[in-house]
Amino acid sequence: MKKYLTIVASALLMFAGANLYAQSAAQESLDKAKATLNDAQKHYDKVSKIENRKIDASKDKIADLKLKIDKDNLAINEANALIKQKQQTLKLKKDAYNAEKKALAADGGLSKADKMQLKEREGEVKAIAGDIKNDQQTVKALKGSISDKKNAIKREQNAINRSKAEISAAKKELSAAKQGVKDGKKAVSAEKKAAAAEAKVAAAEQKAAKAKADAADAAASAAAAETKQAAKESEIAANAAAQQAQAKADAAEAKAVAAAAEVAVAEKELAKAEADKAAAEADKAVAEASAKFIADAFAGADAQLRVLVAEAEAGDTVRIPMSLLPDGSVKYVPTTSWVSGFPAGSFWYMYQYTGDPFWAGHARKFTEALSEIQHFTDHHDIGFMINNSYGNGLRLVDSLAYKDVIVNAAKSLCTRFRPGAGVIQSWEANPEKDWTCPVIIDNMMNLELLFNAFALSGDTTFVKVALSHADKTIENHFRPDFSSWHVVDYNPETGEVRHKQTHQGFSDDSAWSRGQAWGLYGFAAAYRWSGLQKYLDQAEGIAAFIMNNPNLPEDGVPYWDYNAPEIPLAPRDASAGAIMASGLYDLYGFTKKAEYKALADKIVAALASPAYTAEAGSNHGFVLLHSVTSFPAGKEIDQPLNYADYYYLEALLRKKAVENL
Repeated sequence: MKKYLTIVASALLMFAGANLYAQSAAQESLDKAKATLNDAQKHYDKVSKIENRKIDASKDKIADLKLKIDKDNLAINEANALIKQKQQTLKLKKDAYNAEKKALAADGGLSKADKMQLKEREGEVKAIAGDIKNDQQTVKALKGSISDKKNAIKREQNAINRSKAEISAAKKELSAAKQGVKDGKKAVSAEKKAAAAEAKVAAAEQKAAKAKADAADAAASAAAAETKQAAKESEIAANAAAQQAQAKADAAEAKAVAAAAEVAVAEKELAKAEADKAAAEADKAVAEASAKFIADAFAGADAQLRVLVAEAEAGDTVRIPMSLLPDGSVKYVPTTSWVSGFPAGSFWYMYQYTGDPFWAGHARKFTEALSEIQHFTDHHDIGFMINNSYGNGLRLVDSLAYKDVIVNAAKSLCTRFRPGAGVIQSWEANPEKDWTCPVIIDNMMNLELLFNAFALSGDTTFVKVALSHADKTIENHFRPDFSSWHVVDYNPETGEVRHKQTHQGFSDDSAWSRGQAWGLYGFAAAYRWSGLQKYLDQAEGIAAFIMNNPNLPEDGVPYWDYNAPEIPLAPRDASAGAIMASGLYDLYGFTKKAEYKALADKIVAALASPAYTAEAGSNHGFVLLHSVTSFPAGKEIDQPLNYADYYYLEALLRKKAVENL
């Protein structure tokens, strides 16, 4: 009996050991499953964060691309409208060419002069056709750009789908790990239940041993054998469980390595996406800051010019403000003054930016006060007077009556063209200075009136006069370093150059700052209208002279003359700075050379600062301070000028245009 009980006790201990081993293996498997779950959760959290950021960045890119596509479509519509207009002009030109050719042939054959005339007509037709082709190529390029942007949108959408797939895969791994933990818990619970059952069986057998003394030895032996077999089976099961758990651990480790590699790739892609997003945000911030700068500048101009309008229209009259007199009161000028068109032009620019009918109404009033100037022939500045007023008005309100005024004014300007010299005479002859046909660099600014009139009427006379004058100006007005004389006097019959002098500069050999600005702006405009490379080359040469001049101040607003002896105490000329800035933005639009925009931005930033912008309500409503009309003559030195305000507002609008704001 004792021996039997001893055997039973030993068997119970073996069972207990086997059960503990099995429970320990199951618990170890559960712990590994929990560790796998923890890693899977971390992996899911990290992938989810990374991929969601990528999704947000892709969505931002898609929104930005769609906005750019809208802008490109708008540009295509505008270009197509321009192409249509040029095609109509081309048809008229071709019809006129064919009719002229037929008429000349009908008169008995073509003379050499006729052939030359027809060749000129043919060249004009080809030039317009070339412009149309260039515009069509621009449209094609824009369409290609739209296609590229749509493809980019598809790529970003694909990237979003890939990110979502990555999140889904990580989520599946997390779910599998959770299931592994659940299975492990079930295994531990089953082992515990098996141990309890074994304990009950052993207790029952011990009671049976006491009751069956005669069968104790046999029962003990059987129990011992049975215990050994059970222990062996339990050991086999535990080993199998351990091997299975190790296999799962190895698989989990392999997944962790793969996940780490994926995380590294995802982090690299995230870094790039974040860098792209940061760059886009920086560009957006710059654009928003620039738009606010322009808005603030126009808001200040709006407040000032309302004061100017109120004073100029006091007593139900229209007086044209130019500057301030020595006593501080406003200097008003007659309609025949060369500066009479600038207030109207400034008001049109205010209307263009604000859309406020207030400005359109006053712009019309100051424009139409100049109606009689369309027949004015006493000097060359009818271009300033009419194109800045009626020209801007026609561009913004499309009035047929304004078109007729512009064409008539161009005809009046052409009366001053001297065929023998190939130039438009600026001022009347001056015996005291021994001038017979004086031409000043300012005259380049009046050529836009002729180009505009040609576009409106199709009369090639206007283009011929403009191109001839521009060519002669390149030939005779500039020094090798691209600085210009102010005045060149010609023999009107032979074209011989009689004098090269100054009138408003420091000396005959100096570089009068506003004269350099007129040249820069004028040749940029000539290129914009004609497309002739020589005019762009000339404008860039003048720009290089200005930008590399050692006497150009840091803020870009020049002294009244680049060779003024008082430098750095010489007066500045804000009007020259404003003209330069506007011309440089024009050049940047053609060339995309960053240095032109950089200097223009610097100048307008200076002009918009308190150093050059008048305090609200002061300066009798003029916007800018510190301009100079003529230092040698003592006229308007360190005073406001209406044309400084005009070109300042134009420069702001051109800045807005080149920045696509």
